[in-house]
Amino acid sequence: MRTRKKGKKWYFNFDIYINGKRKIIERVGGLTKKEAIKNGMKVQEEFLNNSNNLSDLKTMEDLIDDYIHNYINLFLKESTKKIRMYYFNIIKDEIGKVKLEKVNTKFFQNYILKKNDPNNYKKFLRSMFNYAIKMELITKNPIENIKTPKPKKRQFDLITKNDIKIIQKMNIREITKDLISFLYLTGTRISEALGLKWSDIDFNNMTISIRRAINKNKRNTFDTLKTATSQRTILFNRVIEKIFMNRKKEIEILKKKSEGYYNTDLIFSNNKGNTFMISDFNKEKYKIKAQLNKNFTFHALRHTHATLLIENGIDLKTTQERLGHADITTTLKIYTHTTEKMKKTVIPILDNLLK
Repeated sequence: MRTRKKGKKWYFNFDIYINGKRKIIERVGGLTKKEAIKNGMKVQEEFLNNSNNLSDLKTMEDLIDDYIHNYINLFLKESTKKIRMYYFNIIKDEIGKVKLEKVNTKFFQNYILKKNDPNNYKKFLRSMFNYAIKMELITKNPIENIKTPKPKKRQFDLITKNDIKIIQKMNIREITKDLISFLYLTGTRISEALGLKWSDIDFNNMTISIRRAINKNKRNTFDTLKTATSQRTILFNRVIEKIFMNRKKEIEILKKKSEGYYNTDLIFSNNKGNTFMISDFNKEKYKIKAQLNKNFTFHALRHTHATLLIENGIDLKTTQERLGHADITTTLKIYTHTTEKMKKTVIPILDNLLK
C-alpha cells in the first residue's frame, strides 16, 4: 500500500486484480499519514476478504450487495448510508432477481418513472452502475440517458427581523430561541451549529471554526462535514457573543442542578450535556410555523441569511465562503431568487444614470 499527500489531505492507494487485470484503488485517507495508513489497511483488508468475485455477479441483487459491501459501508457517512440502504432494500425486493444481462436503459426508464420520487432512484442507481464501471464489470451506465421530470424547487419563506422578534417572545425553550437567532445571523446548517464546541470559538478574533456536524440518526456521534468547503471559519458579531454568554450561563446552571451532567464541551447541548437530535426541536418548530403562519424551517434561516447578505451588497464569493457552498452555482441560485426588495432598487439607479 502507498500513501501520498495532496493539499491538506493524505491519500492511500493499492493494487487489486479483477479478471486478471490490475486496477489501482485510491481514496482519501485522512489529514495525517498515520490516519491514511490506518484507513488504507482497513479498506485493503475489506477488498482482500471480499468473497464476491465480480465476474460471478449475475443478478441485480448480487451487484447491489457488492456495492453495499465495497462502497456504501466503506466510504459513506452514517446518515448518507441510511438513506441509500433504504432505497436499495426496496430495489432488491422489487428487481433483485433480474439478471444483469437483461437490464438496459429501457428497463430502468420504465422502472424509475413508476416511482413517486424518480430522481432519487435515478441518482442512486447511477452511482451504483458508475461503481460497476470502475470495477470493470460493465462498460456502459444504463442509467445515464434516462430522462426524469425536473424535481420541484424547494420553496422557502424568508424569515424577517420581525419574525425573529415574535419568536423571542414565544413560550418556547431559551436554547431554541438562541439556536434560531444563531442560525439567522450565521447561516450555518443546523447540524453544524449543534456540533459546535467551545474550543471552536475564538473570542479574541470573533471567529467560529466549523469543523464537524452532529450525526442526524445517532446521539453523541459526529459526522464529517458535507463537503471540504464546509470546513470554514466565519466571523461573528456582538449579538452572537451575547448568545454565547447566555449559553455559558445556562450550562453552569445545568451543571449545578444535574449530578449526571455530561461535559461534552458543546455549546448547544441538552439538559444532560449530550448532543441534540434535530428532531428534538420538531414540536417547537411546528409551534413557530403556526404562530408566524409561514413555512418555517431551520434551513429557511440559512436561506434567509444568504439572501440578506446578497441584498446588502456582499459579493458572491464572500457569501459562498461564509455558507460553505462547494459550488458557487448554489450561491447563484439564491442570487437569482432574491426578493422584490432588491429588484425595486434597479429603477432609482436607472433614473440617475443620465442626470
